[in-house]
Amino acid sequence: MATPIEQTTQAYSLQLPHPSNNLDDDILRLREALQGIDTALQGLATGLARAATNENMVAGMSTLSTAVNGKQATLVSGNNIKTINANSLLGTGDLLLMPKRFSVTRIQTNTQAQIFQGYEFTASLDLTLPISPTDGDWVLVIDRSNTTTARLIGNVEGGTNFEINVKNAAFFVIYKTTCWRAIVS
Repeated sequence: MATPIEQTTQAYSLQLPHPSNNLDDDILRLREALQGIDTALQGLATGLARAATNENMVAGMSTLSTAVNGKQATLVSGNNIKTINANSLLGTGDLLLMPKRFSVTRIQTNTQAQIFQGYEFTASLDLTLPISPTDGDWVLVIDRSNTTTARLIGNVEGGTNFEINVKNAAFFVIYKTTCWRAIVS
């Protein structure tokens, strides 16, 4: 009787049948290989069962719940986020906030304006707006002369100059994108 040829699988070293072996020998080898496969599958099933235990699932759900609860709610202007002077804080661009105090200069001659300053007209004069402004720059214009026709000189919305014919008026001109714009409240 010949000695069976020994061959095994690479991964688990399970015995393989061979064409030169007697069938009686290979049946025993196949039986041993199937028992090895059964043992490996049982180990895999046990590992999966441990990973999916109720305790692990509860811990995972708790972690997920904490993460979801920690997220910020959708912001709704005036509801769960404040507004400034009825202006929403949501969206693009800048929201101009004026300082509580700034200087106001009483002018009696034609004047070159500076950004973030106020000018009080006492006569019919020209106020030349700043030449190289950036978005959000502003100038306050006040007419208290009761007879003034004043002109703002510069790139004002709708033209190059802006004439004030309203007595005792006060308003801001704010630079936005390409020109100065009057903001009257």
